[in-house]
Amino acid sequence: MKRSTGNLTRPRGIAVNPVNGEIAIADVVNDRILLYNARHEFLSEFGKTGRASGYLHKPFGVAYTLDGRLVVTEEMNHRVQLFDSKTGEFLRSFGKKGNGDKEFNFPTAVSVANDGRIIVCDGAINRRVKVLDSNIDRILLQFPVQREYSDPLLSSCIFHHDRFFLTDSKNRCIKVYDNTGVLINTFENIFQEPQGLCVYSSSNLIVCDRGKEENIKMITLDGQLVGRSLQPIPDSDQVAKCLNDTIVVTRPDKGSLSFLR
Repeated sequence: MKRSTGNLTRPRGIAVNPVNGEIAIADVVNDRILLYNARHEFLSEFGKTGRASGYLHKPFGVAYTLDGRLVVTEEMNHRVQLFDSKTGEFLRSFGKKGNGDKEFNFPTAVSVANDGRIIVCDGAINRRVKVLDSNIDRILLQFPVQREYSDPLLSSCIFHHDRFFLTDSKNRCIKVYDNTGVLINTFENIFQEPQGLCVYSSSNLIVCDRGKEENIKMITLDGQLVGRSLQPIPDSDQVAKCLNDTIVVTRPDKGSLSFLR
């Protein structure tokens, strides 16, 4: 585990440890994961540029497993890896480039469901969602993402209240799938360019919405808009909820984070 100043260059994925509030951030340009405590103080970082197991190349998504490990998706290595969050030690890897069952093509966001399953957006080319077990050993489910008007561009996917919620930034919508991967709803006419997505409460979700308004929006589980940020948040990308109910947003082009209440 390396020590550094903790300066961000291009943060993308972000996750909060639900036990201690630790924050993990994928810094895509520097091929590293940075860790901060619940007071936003830098702790450490890990990651070296490369293609071998344990190395990183354009890490996009990051999420904490239920037992505190870190799962990371890499766009350019086309895989998912598990690391020890305390030491940065590599644990295991899953996937390679392609469109087969055990393959990815530029995977983006990753999240962990409350039952431990790992959800990966395999969306840039394969346009599908993969659900892995908590040790990234097996595929439990995968399903294609339907085309609306343009080919979908998947930015985030979470599982909440027995449903998958998926942001499709190219089609300006959120798609909702049941727990078997069947499309059951689409939230349209709310968003300009939805990106990151996270659970805020049992009945509400938070969405980063780029475009003209550049808002952070709160919606209900049936797609009703119930709130938005008071000021625009330009370049908002991925989002997570801290233990004190603060919302933290990555802003890649700004090389920074924004914290909202």
